[in-house]
Amino acid sequence: MPTSRGFVSDNCSGVHPELLVAIEAANEGHVPSYGSDRVTRRFEQLVGTEFGPDAVGFPVLNGTGANITALRAVTRPHQGVICTETAHIHVDETASPEAIAGVKLLTVSTEDGKLTPELVSGRMPEALDIPHTASPSVVSITQATEVGTAYSPAEIKALSEISHDNNMLLHMDGARLANAAAAADLSLSEASIGSGVDVLTFGATKNGAMYGEAVIFAVHDLAKGIRMAMESSEAVNNDFNLCRGKGITILELARKIWAKVRPGEELRYVSDTPYPHDVPYRVPDVRKARAVLGFEATTPLNDMLDEVIAWIRDELDAGVLTAETRA
Repeated sequence: MPTSRGFVSDNCSGVHPELLVAIEAANEGHVPSYGSDRVTRRFEQLVGTEFGPDAVGFPVLNGTGANITALRAVTRPHQGVICTETAHIHVDETASPEAIAGVKLLTVSTEDGKLTPELVSGRMPEALDIPHTASPSVVSITQATEVGTAYSPAEIKALSEISHDNNMLLHMDGARLANAAAAADLSLSEASIGSGVDVLTFGATKNGAMYGEAVIFAVHDLAKGIRMAMESSEAVNNDFNLCRGKGITILELARKIWAKVRPGEELRYVSDTPYPHDVPYRVPDVRKARAVLGFEATTPLNDMLDEVIAWIRDELDAGVLTAETRA
């Protein structure tokens, strides 16, 4: 019998034969439940291999569920998410971001389905001069986009920078991440988390799976705290300091960084006169995270600085940061 081919959507194809064999093999015997089985452990290992040792992944049922889980984990109900007018979360998810995550989608018109730093800046409340609009806490992009275009690593890094500069996170709907990575001859990480994405919805259904996606967070401590917040009804509409709660001054932090990047050299600095009521020493209050979530961050400051400094050096070598920043 002739086999027809449907090009209306990649959902038209069946399950990849190798996946059906793998599902049958995984179904043999008895294993521990709730994520303690060997298949889930293998998934966790692959997430670390593909997206870095700090990345943490959570399997979910489908793409819409993955997007809503990701957005709900990193936003509060009064906040907004900047996305394109063609974004799947805006057009094709039956108002789930608003109805379930409780966030306002702040859409932007684009010519190619892609956001730029300029478009993001133009959608900020300050640019719109609207005092009571929802304040965005996330920028969401799609890779590959709904119109078939794709973001380069440089474009993702630029969006990551403007997001972080404005206290926002960068979310990626990666339902077709594999297509974008293959088209540009990039690794999955280079096309997403490795270029600055904080929260990734990683798609499998569009690439031969029977069903199933994953929500992947770039930072392990953050991911653990977010998971606990998602699982606790007492955490709804609450905010938490997901850090170690150790006090440090700016000067102490500067000296620690200097000792790592210029060992043996004396740090010379200029200090402005403090403002009235300025706080020279801050200690984040982590009691609520401990009491409500049972969460305590475990990454020491020195380890975190080693990771951040190594990342900055990679960015310098790649030419992403400017010569002025290097100086």
